[in-house]
Amino acid sequence: MKHCKHCGHPLSNENGFCRNCGNPITSEVPKRFCKICGTLLKTDEEECQVCLENSRSLNEKKRSFCKECGGELTDEGLCQQCQSSPPLPIMCKNCGSPLMSAEVPCEKCNETKSRRARSRSYRIKRKSSIIMMILAVILLGAGTYGFMYVKDASSPVHTTKALTEAVKNKDASTLGSLIEGNDPEKKLNLLLTDLHKDPATLAKMYKNVNDQAKRFASKEKNEPVPPFLFQLKKSPDKKWGLIDQYTFTLNPITLTIQTDPDAQLFVNNVEIPESGTDLRLVEDLLPGEITVKTVMASDSGNDFETSETFPLWETNSTPIPLQFQKQYVTVTSDRSEVDLYVNGEMYGTMDQTRTEIGPFAPGDTITISGIYHSPWGDVTSEELEVGAAETIELLFPPPVDTIRDEVIDSVKNFNESYIESITDLDSSVLRNVEGAKLQETIGIINDLRQRNVTYGGYIEELIFAGESFTFDEEGAKASISVAEHYASSWNDPTDEEAATFKDKTYYFTYYCEFDSDTDEWMVVDSKEHNELIISDPL
Repeated sequence: MKHCKHCGHPLSNENGFCRNCGNPITSEVPKRFCKICGTLLKTDEEECQVCLENSRSLNEKKRSFCKECGGELTDEGLCQQCQSSPPLPIMCKNCGSPLMSAEVPCEKCNETKSRRARSRSYRIKRKSSIIMMILAVILLGAGTYGFMYVKDASSPVHTTKALTEAVKNKDASTLGSLIEGNDPEKKLNLLLTDLHKDPATLAKMYKNVNDQAKRFASKEKNEPVPPFLFQLKKSPDKKWGLIDQYTFTLNPITLTIQTDPDAQLFVNNVEIPESGTDLRLVEDLLPGEITVKTVMASDSGNDFETSETFPLWETNSTPIPLQFQKQYVTVTSDRSEVDLYVNGEMYGTMDQTRTEIGPFAPGDTITISGIYHSPWGDVTSEELEVGAAETIELLFPPPVDTIRDEVIDSVKNFNESYIESITDLDSSVLRNVEGAKLQETIGIINDLRQRNVTYGGYIEELIFAGESFTFDEEGAKASISVAEHYASSWNDPTDEEAATFKDKTYYFTYYCEFDSDTDEWMVVDSKEHNELIISDPL
């Protein structure tokens, strides 16, 4: 016999509710009812036995039931109960309680379902709360451990220790993996060797990298620690997106060297180009021992060379002097554009009338000379032997004799072309003449052509007065007097006797100017004299 779980009253198997308290009878197996007739099905039954029995008794005739009262319908589809008498109360098929209408849900069943739902929801919530608490404890522990692990792994101390160990063990390969950039292992080996030669610098470096790490790890962001040799840097990328990464950069050094502008400069056997001044900036040097060497050719043939080796761990803002003790020879001249020769070899060209040549080592002895390229010929100075730091003057007097000979040749050429022009009445054959003298000569030819007169004479002798020669170098002008002896004959159709050759002597002073375009002296004017006394005939 079953009893009600709420009041303890005896229950029968068919009842769905306790008759004493009205609470639903709960069982482990849910009840099932026939969808056709509403009969309670047994646990092991798949089909309603009542419906099967009725179906067999009616010879498999299909039965229908009223939707309002559940009564059997006639063949015409009429309810026998509803048609013969007032509708019977509609009962809940689940609990047997009377219903207001077949369309209205059972209030008792709904209330019971609500209580069951609330009870079940409470049990689920309680179980979920316990599970959530357990998960929260697990997650809290895992989060705490993870936080501590990430915090420790993100500390820059790990990177600093790795660098310190690599330096102590002279491990260039490991050191290279910790440093940004692509410093060859050979250079890092040199750096480590130089560091271990200097214990004080090594200790300073260890302290500096540790101070940098402490500053990164400190919550109070103090002033940055000036890096020494190595600079600790925080990488923008994180391992697994959580753990901070750190690297080092090797601080290059910058060096300023003061030396001669035209000297060759070598730093660690690498040539540094000229800067145009006596200061040269050398950047991106590896810290450690630095070797500086300067070489400069001496004009005496003995090269200057000096070198120095020293340790350098930080940028040096003060220039390091590396200059030669040398001397220069000062050359002056009354000319510019003079080619200078030192010991017989071309040295250079003087653009001004004063210049310095060198350098020379103290005690050197050299020979200096020069060549001045004048419009009327090259002029070579005297060759002088001098010592370093002396001052000399190169003189280039104009080549008067050469210029005089050129002027004489130009006057001869003009006179010869003059005879040709008045003989042929053709001014195009004139040579070494321009300006007023050219116009005068063309006028004579035109006059002769109009009178139909030609010349039939020739030059017998031209005697130049050497003492009369003058030369103006600044204006490039010259003059000379000459006695001209002719065998003269004029062919005049109206005067037959005019064709007779007669000795004629004329005395002229010719004025000439130098034409730089043709590099020749030109007769530009002349003056005739009645007589001329020549004491130095040429």
